[in-house]
Formats: sequence, structure tokens, C-alpha cells
Amino acid sequence: DQDHIKAAAAWSLGQIGRHSTELAKDLAEQNVMQELLDVYIKTEDKSDLKDKSKHALKSIIQQCQEMNALQPLLDKTPEKMVKYVVAQMAVILKNKPALRKKFAEEDCLKKLQEIKAPPESKLQSSINEINDLFPPEVVQHYSPDYINVLIKKVEEQHQHLD
Repeated sequence: DQDHIKAAAAWSLGQIGRHSTELAKDLAEQNVMQELLDVYIKTEDKSDLKDKSKHALKSIIQQCQEMNALQPLLDKTPEKMVKYVVAQMAVILKNKPALRKKFAEEDCLKKLQEIKAPPESKLQSSINEINDLFPPEVVQHYSPDYINVLIKKVEEQHQHLD
């Protein structure tokens, strides 16, 4: 079993990635975040490899300025880790308004609305930060219940006509 070597490699990648945004970008381009996430998900709890993978991934995410590298992580990342992805997305979207349209068009805003975060959690706070960057009707459009709201309005409109 080579878990101690993998743990050392994960730690090393985390140290590299946390050094600068440019190095985090290089690691993201080599799919390192996805690889670390896969290791984190597949490794049993309370192991050194899982812990090192988690910390490395967190370090790289917090330096990553590439929305394209973070977006795929939104789908597969466990609840304990997705808060870091969403928090970094909030930072990027605040600083780069031009990315907001693409974020909505590529269903990332929709995916955020589908996340069931505890009300006072860091994750919910980051989701709220992102939502606040968009007009309320855009956020509402991407919320999971929006179709039901529209159907209800149509039914109410129909009742008024009868």
C-alpha cells in the first residue's frame, strides 16, 4: 500500500498550490484538483491520505482564480468541501463581473440554488453572496421551485378570467 507516498504527494501539491494564484492555475490546468477530490472521496475517513488530500484541495481552491477549474467541482464535491468551492466562486464573481453571465448560462447559478445548506452556515453565506451579485428575478428564475411559482401564477390568472 502506497498511501503514505500519496499523502506526501498530496501535501506537496497543496503547498505548491497555496503559494500563488499562478501556481494554482497551473495545477488546475493539470486536473490536480479533480484528482485530489477523487482521492478524498475514495479514501476512508480518518486516514492521513484523506486529511492531506482535503487540505491540499482546500489550499489550491482558495488560490484558484479560474472559474472553469472550479465549476466541475460544484457537481461532485461533498458537502464538507463544497463550501470552499462556493466561497472562492463568490470571490471571483465579485472581482470579475464579466464572468457572471457565463456563470448563469452554464447552470452554475442553478446548481447553487439546488444546494441545501444549513441557514447560518458558511456555505449558505457564500451562496447568498453570489445571489446578491445577480438581480433577484435572475436568481428566482434558476431556483428549483420557480416553475411551480409560474404555474401557480398561470392558474391564478386563469381563475380571474373565469
